[in-house]
Amino acid sequence: MRDLQMEISEWLDAVDGTDLATLEVDRLRDYRNQGRRLENLISYSRRLVQTRLDIVDNRAPASPEAITAIVTPSQGHPDVAARFIDVDLSDDDAEAAGEYLRTLIGQDRSHSLDLLNSAQLSSYRLSLEEGERGISRLRRQIHERLDGLGTELVRRYKDGEIDS
Repeated sequence: MRDLQMEISEWLDAVDGTDLATLEVDRLRDYRNQGRRLENLISYSRRLVQTRLDIVDNRAPASPEAITAIVTPSQGHPDVAARFIDVDLSDDDAEAAGEYLRTLIGQDRSHSLDLLNSAQLSSYRLSLEEGERGISRLRRQIHERLDGLGTELVRRYKDGEIDS
């Protein structure tokens, strides 16, 4: 299985190490498509962490019913439900995101919150918060590069270097 953190780092390094103005259009599009896929994966990971934080805040074990209650607007959690988005990921991508989260914050302990003492619960919450901040930083970096790639593609369309 591939390492999502390494894949993102390699993509960021590749984009940063390239003069976008001289890059072939097909390669620009490839970088953009790779970046969009990575952004989708990292956003999915971020939503998983946010759901776990919501579960901790509600102190409800992470059964499928508990997760549904947290993310469904009709259950009285409109702020949380606003983050609910269907995501189309391959099984490999979902597995890569899950492994990334295990590396970042450790095993998911949301299913056993009732077994955690106050210190353990606090520690788990802190690791989730720290993980969410790290994911958000990485997501911003990906967005910055995607913006640069998009800007270069738009420039080329405007300058007539690319046919519609």
